Amino acid sequence: MQWQLRGDRPIYQQLMEQLTEQIVSGQLGAGDKVPPVRELAAEAGVNPNTMQRALADLEREGLMHSNRTSGRYVTEDKEMIAKIREQIASDRISEFLAGMSQLGFTEKEIVALLEKRRGRRRRMEQRNDLVVCEGLTKIYGSIRALDSLSLTLERGRLLAAGAERIGQNDSDQAA
Repeated sequence: MQWQLRGDRPIYQQLMEQLTEQIVSGQLGAGDKVPPVRELAAEAGVNPNTMQRALADLEREGLMHSNRTSGRYVTEDKEMIAKIREQIASDRISEFLAGMSQLGFTEKEIVALLEKRRGRRRRMEQRNDLVVCEGLTKIYGSIRALDSLSLTLERGRLLAAGAERIGQNDSDQAA
């Protein structure tokens, strides 16, 4: 486990957040045995009492449970884990949008930036047994092997295909 702790907030809260993220991401699966307190504390470089507090709080929240003789386990309640995962995602999206809004971006501009960041534009629609792919690109170094490929498939049969600028060098394209 990779632990990233900062001095701006209580360490036990940061440990709880990181353990929660490990649970909702599946690194610690539902029903999995949690490593012993001392082992986790040594990995994180914190006092075992601090790790114990974080684990006890996760138990109170229902994400973990203890068996006296066999240790701690992640909850088996997958619905609870999914709800927490969705809540974390929602919180992060809200933080992102608030930050972008403070920079003066509109929702439309944010979407455009995200699409630009995604790189290659792909459009893939699936309607029943019909699949249409447009704008697929493959680049090897400075050579663009395929600038645009369009395929239309229906029930496994190729209905239409089209390609443009095969084998064009990016420097040739700029000219």
